[in-house]
Amino acid sequence: MLICFFFVVHGAQIGVGIQGFQRIIYQDARQDAWISVLLAGIATHLVTFCMIKTLEIYGSDDLYGIQIDIFGKWIGNFFKCNLCHLLLCGVLFCFTKLY
Repeated sequence: MLICFFFVVHGAQIGVGIQGFQRIIYQDARQDAWISVLLAGIATHLVTFCMIKTLEIYGSDDLYGIQIDIFGKWIGNFFKCNLCHLLLCGVLFCFTKLY
């Protein structure tokens, strides 16, 4: 059951459209792209595995609570402020590009 959950979370995090990137890379690079596709897939699975294991340990916390538990009060709050700042900048950047 956990392996099914793994692929559901993987599909939700990465998106269904990007899971077909191997075909797009192969169309441009032909035979030379297999190692980068393999490494990207392994890296994606490792990151998703670490996310699932972290959320199993801190099941009831949110992202900010997990950061404070792992990094401490000062560094955790610093990451929280930076994350909020990056999200705000990303939203503003998207809106300035759209209008």
